[in-house]
Amino acid sequence: MPGPASEQEIQNLFTEMETRMTKSLDSMKHNINSLRTGRATPSLLDSI
Repeated sequence: MPGPASEQEIQNLFTEMETRMTKSLDSMKHNINSLRTGRATPSLLDSI
């Protein structure tokens, strides 16, 4: 069984978690911005 994590290991985990969460939020913002509601417009085809 591994011993307790060192302070450096914990800091590395928090840094990695923060990076992954930031990427997830950026992806979610991009997806939300691409949602269309209402009438169809020519810009709907921009991503195709």
